[in-house]
Amino acid sequence: MKRVWSHPRPFGLPGVLLLLGAAFIFGKVQGGFVSWFLFYAFLTVVLYEIAVFLFGLYRVNVTREFSRTRLNAGEELEVRIRVRRPGRFPFAWLWVDDHVPETVKALPRAGGKLLVSWFNSEIVYTYTCGPLPRGRHRWQRVTAQAGDVYGLVRREKKLDVTGDVLVYPTVRDITAWHTLNEQHTGTDFSQNRITEEATSVIGVRDYVHGDRLSRIHWKASAKGNGLKTKEFEFETSHHLMFFLDRCTAHYGAEQHPQFERAVSLVASLSRYALNRTYATGLVSYGKEKFVMPPARYPHTLPKIYEHLAEVRADGRFPFDKVLLWETVDLPYGTTVVGVTPLLHRPLVEAVYHLRERRVKVELFWVFSPSQLSGSEQSYVRSLGLLGVSVYRIDRERFEDILREGGATGA
Repeated sequence: MKRVWSHPRPFGLPGVLLLLGAAFIFGKVQGGFVSWFLFYAFLTVVLYEIAVFLFGLYRVNVTREFSRTRLNAGEELEVRIRVRRPGRFPFAWLWVDDHVPETVKALPRAGGKLLVSWFNSEIVYTYTCGPLPRGRHRWQRVTAQAGDVYGLVRREKKLDVTGDVLVYPTVRDITAWHTLNEQHTGTDFSQNRITEEATSVIGVRDYVHGDRLSRIHWKASAKGNGLKTKEFEFETSHHLMFFLDRCTAHYGAEQHPQFERAVSLVASLSRYALNRTYATGLVSYGKEKFVMPPARYPHTLPKIYEHLAEVRADGRFPFDKVLLWETVDLPYGTTVVGVTPLLHRPLVEAVYHLRERRVKVELFWVFSPSQLSGSEQSYVRSLGLLGVSVYRIDRERFEDILREGGATGA
């Protein structure tokens, strides 16, 4: 926080006592009414200065209050500083400087504040900072200074006043998404999932790595033609699993505009899906692994927001590997929704393996139009041949892309 007021270095209590000593010597040497009058007049000032030095910040209590502790990215925050002191000793001025986190951009009026307290036992001032970026912002310290009316003595005290504000990603209003609109139209959403027992086996296929053992058709496999897997008549459910690509190498930095767009996209799609009673989960591999199975409880969306508020592009695992690892135990019929800035051959191969297992996949490709290359166009066509919809998210207002039916290659 930048200071908007500065003051010269005070003379200090030792200097004041030195002046008092000089006045005393002057009175002894010069004598007379005037010299001793000056000495005693200055003595009252010295007593006042000593009182300011000893009690100016005695038992001062500073508290910080936030207008809200949960916000969305881009919103402003109002901070109220409340200073209480037990006595009413009239020191001349009080300077309060709230140390704003480096992650927060403060408005000009959010600097240190000069307060004239006189006999007031409580002083309050408010400032506004923002717009706030996504993340957790922590306030830790407040500096209080008090001084006298003559500017001779000043006391300073650093107080630990901690407080956290969590800023969620920008959540945009999505009015349409082809995937959710085309499935289960006119059906009853009270059913959480469609189990294997509620479906009928219509055939078998060759075993693919990642298929569960419970789906192996042992009688067909015993004929000596290799492992066979059961195929069911219906393998759709109301489950969505989002995969957020957090690989640093794919973005170039832990904090990148494309990554912010990807995080906002996942948050917006999650809200849209949960509002339509879809069980929604999230897989996010970074320095720490976050896996939340598909659910639609009241706490599901806040839990997703809490994670997305602090997430960084700090992963080292390739996105294609994460897709293969975390889709092994997904409920049958779950739609995999990947959000990534990179289309390349390993990702296409991973999607191919998923499609072999009859897993529905949709990809949201977050990119900059200036980075578009011919090879990526060919990967979009390859994914289209696999029956995968690819949404090109090339601008911040991605809700327009979804409304316009921006899927390609499907």
